[in-house]
Amino acid sequence: MFKLSTQGKKRLAKLVKLWPVRVAQTIAVRLFAPKHYIGVNTICVDEQNRVLLLNHVFHPQYPWGLPGGWLDPKEQPIDCAAREIREETGLEIEIENLAQFSYKTRPFSHLIIIYRAHVTGGQLNLNNNEIIEARWFATDELPDGILPMTKATIQEILNGDPSIPVPQQGDPRPTQISKL
Repeated sequence: MFKLSTQGKKRLAKLVKLWPVRVAQTIAVRLFAPKHYIGVNTICVDEQNRVLLLNHVFHPQYPWGLPGGWLDPKEQPIDCAAREIREETGLEIEIENLAQFSYKTRPFSHLIIIYRAHVTGGQLNLNNNEIIEARWFATDELPDGILPMTKATIQEILNGDPSIPVPQQGDPRPTQISKL
C-alpha cells in the first residue's frame, strides 16, 4: 500500500467533502465494511442481590441464561435491554450500569453487551413462546443448565472485583466495565 504525503492527505480531505464522493464513500462502506451481530443481555438483580434467569426454549444444551436478544437496526442497546426484558418477562427495568462488553466467535462472530439493572415495575408474565420459566437465583445457587461462561460472568459482576483490566489480544476473558 502506498503512503500519502501531508499535501496528498489535504487534497484527499477536500475531495471527500464533495457530495458525489461522500455518496460513493457511504455506498462503499455499506458494501465492504465488516458487519457484526450485536447481542444485548441484562443481569437483572433484586433486593437480595439475586439474578433473574430464564429457561429458554431454543437453548437445549444450556437452557438457563440471561434475558436478552439481538439489537434491532437503529435501536439503542439500552433500549434493547429494556425491550427484551419486557418481551420475555413482562417486567420493566432501570439500567444501573454497563457491566460488560465482549466479542464472541461462537456460534458466529458477534458482540455482546451486558447491562446490570433492577426491576421497577410490571408483572412477571411469560406469554413469550421462547421462555419456559423465569426464576431468581443467588450467585452461589445458579442452576446446572447454564453456560459456564455465563455463570462466571454473573458471579464476577455481582461478587467480583469491578476493576478487571481490558484483555489483551487473544485473552479469552471479556472486557468488564464497572461504571459508565
